[in-house]
Amino acid sequence: METVKTILAALVVLLLAITAMQAYQVSALSEKVSAVAAGSASFDGHSSYDEMMAAHHGGAAASSSGAQQGLGGC
Repeated sequence: METVKTILAALVVLLLAITAMQAYQVSALSEKVSAVAAGSASFDGHSSYDEMMAAHHGGAAASSSGAQQGLGGC
């Protein structure tokens, strides 16, 4: 019975460690997502998000008027 308690305790500690690691990863991800949403992300040589998407996915940059479509058939 002592072995079962030791294994359960080890599993609980492992679960807490994994939970802490995932919480850190999610918080780091939300900072990146916030940067893109705020418009402060780097587009590395492209003057706009639309130009960057067109360069990576093909096709012309989407206009703000008209129906929204995926670029390059996406």
